[in-house]
Amino acid sequence: MLKKLFMPLVLLVALAACGEPVKVPPATVGVVLDKSGYKPDFIPPSSFRLPICWAWEACPELVLIQAADKQLKEEMDLFLPKSQLKVEDIEVRLTVSVTKNKKVLRRILDRVIPTIYKSGQRVVMLEDVYTTYVQERVRAIVRQELAKLRIEGVTANREAVSTKIFKTLRAELDKIGSPLDVTQFSLAKFNPPKVIIAAYQLTEERKIGLQKAEAEKEVSIKEAEAELAVERKLAEVRLAKAQAFVEEARLMSAAATPQWLEMRRLEVMERMAENKNTVFFPFGSQRAALNIRTLQAVQKLAK
Repeated sequence: MLKKLFMPLVLLVALAACGEPVKVPPATVGVVLDKSGYKPDFIPPSSFRLPICWAWEACPELVLIQAADKQLKEEMDLFLPKSQLKVEDIEVRLTVSVTKNKKVLRRILDRVIPTIYKSGQRVVMLEDVYTTYVQERVRAIVRQELAKLRIEGVTANREAVSTKIFKTLRAELDKIGSPLDVTQFSLAKFNPPKVIIAAYQLTEERKIGLQKAEAEKEVSIKEAEAELAVERKLAEVRLAKAQAFVEEARLMSAAATPQWLEMRRLEVMERMAENKNTVFFPFGSQRAALNIRTLQAVQKLAK
């Protein structure tokens, strides 16, 4: 009879001594919590049994820490002193992940309380870690960097501004030893008042118009320079022709001596004497008569 009474008690003790089977799923990190606190070792994804415990003791529990990359966003408004305007639609998006540094990872357990599900499973939520360690620094650095700029400076250089904020944020998180790493960051929304957008667009249109006018002016200048170069070449050609003509006239004037003119006159008369129909009339002085007689003698010889 006593044996039958003690059998259930022995069975209960034996089951308690075996330890509960547990599992660390992918994208999580496990740590065992017992009556003395968190154990020093972190457990990668795996299945195992918790340490044995007796029925009258507080049994160890498995606490999970979410370790998957998480995309988050922050929405805010901001007064930009350099533009003296408030921007009410600002949104930044970032991707965070749990650090692989085990010493830094332990800081999560010091300040973040795990969420207890109905099943009894304790899970440290990544959003809670973000809220505790990162959120305020993200908001502060975004405000700090945007406050240095004018609205049009942010609108026209959003990618460069995002990169600057990202670098500043990562440096700050490294400095404080954050258990979360920011792997991506972007300034997703920055929508200033419509009146500012309209003014900015008008300024851009004016800028484009000035650039177009400047380009057209450059084209006109180039065309005028080309025309001027052509006219200069034509003037050089005309000058060269005129100089050649003057030189020719000078040479001919220098060559037209009385002897040369007499020779040319005789050559003409000789060609005329070859024509039988040519009639010569006496004129001029004795010299002219002599020239006629000379020409007649030449005609006889030609016969």
